[in-house]
Amino acid sequence: MRALALACCFALLLAAPARADDELPCRVDEVLGEVAASLLLAADEPDADRLAAALREAGSDLPAARLFRGAAPDLAPLRRHADGPLVCGEAEGARGRLLVVAVRGGSLAPLGDARFRVEVEDGFEPRYVAWVDAEGRMDRAPVRAGAVVTVPEELAHPIHLQLVAAGPAGPRPVAERVVGESSGAPLLASDGTLAERLEALRAHHGASSLRPNRLLDAEARRHAGRLCRERRAVHTPEPGEDPTRRLRRRGIEARVVGEVVARARSEDRAFDALVRSPSHRMTLVDRRFTDVGVGSVEGEGGRCVVVSLAAWPRFVGR
Repeated sequence: MRALALACCFALLLAAPARADDELPCRVDEVLGEVAASLLLAADEPDADRLAAALREAGSDLPAARLFRGAAPDLAPLRRHADGPLVCGEAEGARGRLLVVAVRGGSLAPLGDARFRVEVEDGFEPRYVAWVDAEGRMDRAPVRAGAVVTVPEELAHPIHLQLVAAGPAGPRPVAERVVGESSGAPLLASDGTLAERLEALRAHHGASSLRPNRLLDAEARRHAGRLCRERRAVHTPEPGEDPTRRLRRRGIEARVVGEVVARARSEDRAFDALVRSPSHRMTLVDRRFTDVGVGSVEGEGGRCVVVSLAAWPRFVGR
């Protein structure tokens, strides 16, 4: 972390920001400015993996961000689909200007000693915090805005802590923290198809296999295609289009409905992201579900994966 801090300062000294904070097209986030500076110093062109690593190294709790190059990037498409305020950080150097932008829905503000305060933006309601430790143990607890979360001492490090809040586009992870050093070792093998990896994940957690369901497949593919076209990952693209209502419009009713979505460069990377996310992992291994549908669509911004889950679904007609 010390080396990163020094490198960031050096990058910022190479050329001062060309614009004042109030001239940037989004709310300034100083940590994202450090991220932008570190990426400008990197020898290789930054990609999604390097951006994710830079966010963690800089201490950001944002689950994701996007990169823009140039003096006046067009943020209109991102702003149009954003469910919260845009935050950003900018750096300029010999390799040009880089803007790192994210949508802020909430945060886990560090208080020290593995304690964090829950904060949310206007329009968001905190639902729960979820966590998974190095041994794959998972749990979650409901929270409210302003609550202080203390990570249990008995958990094995590293511990991945996540805040899930409901916003205009439905519930989603809005903040993430990692407590303890990571060994870098994967929790599970990453070989096989998406269906095979899902079955292995459920077996690892003692959950039964799921029945492939062609109706759920169709809905998952349709939703994945829309997410790729709009370059976002949400459960409720428009009001009234949550997973339960979308299935109902296709004539499907179930005791319980679940859904996970991810966008990445490949199917494997998308599934890896779902497994690393405590809230998504808990949904994938939920023992109530009996049926599954998987949609995977290639788009301009990468691969979109949707896993649609249901407990005892039945077709009741449209």
